[in-house]
Order: sequence, then structure tokens, then C-alpha cells
Amino acid sequence: EAAANYFLVEQRGSELKADMAEFRDFLVSESGENQSLASAIKNSFDLSDRMHDGAAESWEKSKFEHYPLISVMTFLTSMQSDIRTAEANVIGFLHENIDASDIKVTGVRAVVMPKSTYVTQGDEYEAEIFLAAFDDTKDPEFLINGEALDPENVSGGVATIKFPATRTGTIEWNGKILLEANGETKEYDISESYNVAPPSVVISPTKMNVLYRGVDNPLEISVPGVDPANIVVNGPGVKKSGQNYTADVTRNSGGTMQISVGVRDAEGKVKSMGKKEFRVKNLPDANGTILGFSEGVRSGSFIKNNTINAEFKDFDFELDLKVLSFEIVIPPYAPIPCRGNRLTSDAKSALDKAKPGVSVVIRNIKATTDKGLKPKVNSMIFDLN
Repeated sequence: EAAANYFLVEQRGSELKADMAEFRDFLVSESGENQSLASAIKNSFDLSDRMHDGAAESWEKSKFEHYPLISVMTFLTSMQSDIRTAEANVIGFLHENIDASDIKVTGVRAVVMPKSTYVTQGDEYEAEIFLAAFDDTKDPEFLINGEALDPENVSGGVATIKFPATRTGTIEWNGKILLEANGETKEYDISESYNVAPPSVVISPTKMNVLYRGVDNPLEISVPGVDPANIVVNGPGVKKSGQNYTADVTRNSGGTMQISVGVRDAEGKVKSMGKKEFRVKNLPDANGTILGFSEGVRSGSFIKNNTINAEFKDFDFELDLKVLSFEIVIPPYAPIPCRGNRLTSDAKSALDKAKPGVSVVIRNIKATTDKGLKPKVNSMIFDLN
């Protein structure tokens, strides 16, 4: 009745129907002469009256009257999918029909895409320059710092430029893109800058700027122009792992830690190249699961015959957890403690006697990592069918 009250009594269904009709008509108008696409859109959003028991029934009444809320939610989800599909089809049609002989956009902007805006001395600055949206059927003319760019550096409307990084500091450059369209040459100005810095240490954690307790956090550490064998890395729990490094901060009780990097010269002396501070965090909460499920309507045998597990959801590391104990609540019985990852005989017996509709809660789940950390594990709740 909740869905019927909302969509019929409060007439939200009529509003939805009107909005859908407007959306449908707009997509049809953008379909041009593509009758197949227009017909598919009309069929997907057919809002006409339906026949029910020999009488005409409005679209909104046929969709929202006498249906439970879950059925209405399923219908609305399906409608969302139809909307996205129709939008994608129309956008694809419009994209395919852009005239290759002209630029049909409301505005054209010169875009510079550098390979990197941070360049070390002795390296070179590299970037791609193109128009968005660019025309790959003819190459524009590029003027960089007042000089024409070699045509060999232009392909498919995209130019590649390279500047030798011979000095440090901020380097500014400018240019123009000359494009002929419909017999007229249009100019688009470019103005850009980049920074050239002396060689410096680079420390890049591959799992964000955060180090987690209980895992081996991978680190990529390098110093441009320096043999990796001459790089010296210091930090609590940091050790070499292949060509890179890992950091185990399980014993670090603070909220931050520093990693310092130095370079050993030919005489064996170590020169400091820099250091970086990282945040240290505990493991996130884990979820209690049975065959990957933490809630829902399940049978007693589903709970009884499978193991209780704990796992991290959307965590950057693959980390196994071993369940040590848990507590199961099966009304009207008192909470039953269980050791390990399986139900005790008492818990199974109580589960066999439980009536359909009873909510079974598995809580106080204790689990540990192979390093001995015990993260918080969220409870599970299942309704017996």
C-alpha cells in the first residue's frame, strides 16, 4: 500500500509519467531519421493505457496498484536501466553522425597534455598538443615559440613536442594552433609552463599515502640517476623486497612514521636525499560472512552447515582472517558462545528448533591475522525461512 499511496493517492505516478514522456520525446527528437532507434525508444517507454479485465487502465495504475514495495522497487530499477541504455544509444548515434568535414561543437579549446609537469635536470619535457574535439582527417599547423613545428611531429591532428631540460626552475612557452575549416583559418593560442627540478628522492607508496598495521605495505623508492644498489632506506619495519621495498608498521603505536632515503657515494659515505612522512592506520573493520553473505533470508541448514568467516570488504590488500570464536543469538534462547569457526552442538540444536521468521544474530566475532592483529568484525543477521 505504501507504493500505491505514494504514486497514486499522492499522484506522484502521474508526475513520473509526464517526466518520462518528456524524456522519451526528447530522445526521439534527437534520433533524427533513425526510425529504428526512435521505434526502440518508444517501445522502451510505452506509457499508454493497459487493458485489464476488459477495461482500460492507466499506465501508473497498472504499475503501482496492488503491488508490494519490493516489486515496485524492481520495476523502478529496471526503468533506470532502460533510461541509461536509451541515453547511450542516442549519444552513440549522435557521435557517429558528426560530420568529418567540419567541427560541429559549441566551442573548441586548445589542450596540452604533458607526459609530466615535473622534470629533473638532464631529462626532457614531453607533451601532446591537440584540439578537443580534434579533427583527425587533417593536421593543423602548430607554431611553438614562434617557429613552425616539423610536420613529422604531427599525426592525426596531434602534435608531440619535446624541450631539453637544461636548466632548473619554471619554464614558460607559448604557441598557436592554426586550423582551416570551411575555407577559413582559425587560430587557437597556447600558453603553458613546466617546472624543472634538480634530481631528488622519489618515494611512492603503491597503496596511497597510508601504511596499515598488520600487512606488508609495498613501497617504490628510487632516486633519479642513481643505481638502486647505492640507495639507502631507513624506517621502522622497512626492508628490501625484490627491486622495491615493504614496510611492516604493526609495532608502530604512533599515528605517523617517517622514511628517509640516502645515497651511498663511491667512498661509502651516505648523503641524505630526503624523507617523507606517512600516516599509520589500523586495519579497517571486517565483515562476518557465511559463504560471502552477512544478512538476508536463509535456512537454518545454511547457517548450521557452513563455517563462520571474517573478511575485509573493498580493502586494498588481500588479507586472510582466522575466526577464533563467536556468539550466536537464536530467540528465545540465551546467547550461545562458540569456539573456532563452526557452531557447537547446542547452537545447532537450538537452530533446529527455531521457527521461521526468527532473526538469528552472529556477533562478538573474534578473528586474527597471521601477524596477530585482531580487527573489529561486524555482526551478521539472518532471518530464517
